[in-house]
Amino acid sequence: MVEQEFRVVEFYSGIGGMHFALKECGINATVVAALDINTVANQVYQHNFPLTKIFQRNIESISLKEFQALNADVFLMSPPCQPFTRSGKQGDNEDPRTKSFLYILNLLGR
Repeated sequence: MVEQEFRVVEFYSGIGGMHFALKECGINATVVAALDINTVANQVYQHNFPLTKIFQRNIESISLKEFQALNADVFLMSPPCQPFTRSGKQGDNEDPRTKSFLYILNLLGR
């Protein structure tokens, strides 16, 4: 029996920590796209995972059509946590750093 290969998209990809963890788990998966706005992080990611397509852009600029075209089975993400931590300002949904995360949640619901 052939194990299904999962198509994975990594949001807030940074230097690829989630990609590395997925790879180390031994799950049959391919990260088909990584998205981060940080230029330096994307350069390191490209060095670490040269075969993965990287989108250097604001997550909120992804249209529903582009999102659906990724045809992902799994989404990895490490969004900003500061709005939700006890030691932070605890701005939750009102903190501007949560905007992109809420945007993704909205896309996932469609």
